[in-house]
Amino acid sequence: MEDMHAQGDGRVQEVGKGRRHTSTPLSTKAACGLFAAVVIAIIAFDQVTKALVRANFAHAGDSVVVIPGLFDFQLVHNMGAAFGVLSGHQAYFIAMAAVISCLIIAYLVMSHHHSAFETVTLALIVSGAIGNVIDRIARGYVTDFIATTFIDFPVFNVADCAITVGCVLFVLAFVLGNRPAAGEMVDRPTGATGTRRPHDATHGDTGDTR
Repeated sequence: MEDMHAQGDGRVQEVGKGRRHTSTPLSTKAACGLFAAVVIAIIAFDQVTKALVRANFAHAGDSVVVIPGLFDFQLVHNMGAAFGVLSGHQAYFIAMAAVISCLIIAYLVMSHHHSAFETVTLALIVSGAIGNVIDRIARGYVTDFIATTFIDFPVFNVADCAITVGCVLFVLAFVLGNRPAAGEMVDRPTGATGTRRPHDATHGDTGDTR
């Protein structure tokens, strides 16, 4: 049958219908180009939105209703990490963001098996980290302004959203990327369930009466 063939190491692998087709990975050059484009776009959007909020609100705490019952714009000077966590450790956050960004960039450059989806998720994480680092270095705090009113949640910004979405999608891509596709047969030793060894087949044909 053409659906299966035995490899030299004594394992069975599906080669016919039901085989999972994976997309061709991006070249390192293409992945780096896509990564840079997303990072630049997100950082620019993050910084423009923060500048607009600072220009239109005179004092921290000022707010305006955007969608009643959903969210407001409220100026907050955040001295901590994303969503206001661990306030007052600016040097630590800058160093941590720099290390994480360098590790992700090194991973992107050294690995040769990136999909466009994975590249974008990594770019979201790095762009969010850099967006907030720019604030810390330039102002000593991060400008947050998106305040949810339907739930009690810390005020956040575009960079925080990019980091969160990037992390969630990266984990999701990793988990789903390691699951076999529907109908795909997992490699298994010959003689496992569904495969008959020659010895077993011989006894079955001769009708062993023991």
